[in-house]
Amino acid sequence: MFNVLSELNWIGIIAATAALAVVGGLWFTVFFAKAYALALGRENQPQSKPGLLFILGPLVCSLINVVASAILIRSLKIETLGDGLIFGAIVGFGFLTATTVNTAINPNMPRPLFYGLISGSYFFVSGLIVSAILVALK
Repeated sequence: MFNVLSELNWIGIIAATAALAVVGGLWFTVFFAKAYALALGRENQPQSKPGLLFILGPLVCSLINVVASAILIRSLKIETLGDGLIFGAIVGFGFLTATTVNTAINPNMPRPLFYGLISGSYFFVSGLIVSAILVALK
């Protein structure tokens, strides 16, 4: 396993993780801030300053996701941008979006499908972004 990690393109991994940080930050705080608050049932609450966990948690999770994708892309010998985007769509929708919607479907989420739409679409797009960057910087 450690041999595989040493053979990965860490510049691509860092670039993809940084891209997800930027896109995620914009997605949830600019593009869909009001819709996201509504999905969480917090539309009438004043917007608070995000804590350290809100910033570092997604960054660490994104890094883990990107490393896993890099390992799979290498193992599956994905070389072209087209194949990378197909892989990204499968991972983005088949794993990330589906898991997000599944997690949202619980009694504590006031609008689970709306939350799944907002967050799931981000994860679908993130799968495409990660794969495109990793294949392009291979």
